[in-house]
Amino acid sequence: MKQSNKQLFTLFTILFLASLVLLSVSPKAFAADYVPLAPIPGTVPSTGCTDPTAANYSGDCGTNLPTYLTGIFKIGIAAAGVLAFLMIVYGGFIYLSTDAITGKEEGRTYIGRAIGGLLLALAAYIILNTINPALVALNLDFGPATGARGGLSAPPPLSETEQLDKVIAEVNKNLTDTKAAMNTLTTAADARQKALDDNYNAGNITNEEYKKGTDQVDAAYVEAQAIADYNTALDDILLARTHGVQLAQAGRVVPGQGGFGGGTLSTAQKLAQAQAQGVITTITGLVNARVTKLQYAETNNMDLLSRSGAPEATVTELTAKYESWIADIKTKGAAAIAAIQAAGTN
Repeated sequence: MKQSNKQLFTLFTILFLASLVLLSVSPKAFAADYVPLAPIPGTVPSTGCTDPTAANYSGDCGTNLPTYLTGIFKIGIAAAGVLAFLMIVYGGFIYLSTDAITGKEEGRTYIGRAIGGLLLALAAYIILNTINPALVALNLDFGPATGARGGLSAPPPLSETEQLDKVIAEVNKNLTDTKAAMNTLTTAADARQKALDDNYNAGNITNEEYKKGTDQVDAAYVEAQAIADYNTALDDILLARTHGVQLAQAGRVVPGQGGFGGGTLSTAQKLAQAQAQGVITTITGLVNARVTKLQYAETNNMDLLSRSGAPEATVTELTAKYESWIADIKTKGAAAIAAIQAAGTN
């Protein structure tokens, strides 16, 4: 018997919590109208649908989910009362129709369950209606969603000066790294050259060995200069891109009022556009010049390494390095030109 009471209590508790959830849903999520085939009183907005004798009768039974669920909830409360009354009558009949102790206990159980269920159903309505009558009307409107991080906004865009300062800081860091890489190579090359000179003067190595060693040292110097050329090219492209984008934006106006899209331009806009085009030309020339210089350095470096008798793996690795530098410069240059053009048309 106690197990049955626990199950009944659990069932009504679940129904109670479910009603809380359903009645806490914003109606905006279920605002679509629909027309039920057989309207249930209380589930349509007014009596103008179901009562032909009503003054406002129109026959229009259109409703929506909030209104429909509100009516169903209230009908459910009423149905709970009716069922509880029937269960109380049934339990009373069992209680009065038997003299057995077990029969009377069963009758009291039915009556107790009916009263408990009725109290839970009424409590769901009374509590919600006491907190806020709109809860039982399913008419909540919480306003626009602000998100978990409401009140936060994106940082303001950087000014032209701030953008340039940021780029300059990046360039300075790159220069520092470039100098460190060059110093590592040149220091090793200097030490190698000194050792060659000492050994040659002491008669420890032949002229051929000295010449091959010198070629390896020269190859290291060429590679160090190539590193500087590569990184300097990237820095120049980055600075030109930043300046070109700013000029292109200065020469751009809203569509239909001139700018890169055509129309009448002010003198300042024409000048900015011409300067932006000049930057694009500069980037194109810069890329071509640095690529040509690196290609020459690659050829010279490979020749020096070959004469010095360097392993084939070393030559292959250095060749791949040069090719990656050249491809990177071309890619960065094309991206910079595309960014400037986009800034003048978007």
